[in-house]
Amino acid sequence: MYYDLKEYDAMDSLMESFKTYLYRQKDLSYHKESFTNLLRFSKKLLLLNTMNKTEKEVFRQEIENCNILAEKSWLLAQII
Repeated sequence: MYYDLKEYDAMDSLMESFKTYLYRQKDLSYHKESFTNLLRFSKKLLLLNTMNKTEKEVFRQEIENCNILAEKSWLLAQII
């Protein structure tokens, strides 16, 4: 939602808070890795140069090659 509304500062703040939450929770197992990957790729999405086709393609490949990732389809839709 924050990404679609172009509220990047709010999105970054929420991601940092969620990252801290994930770090503190020791019993999340599979979900922890999935959401950690989502945070990592969301951060890269914020920094992505959308005018650079090569950079977009490399980013798309990284997402597709990641096996444990929440919201993979949403991330891929953002770089089309």
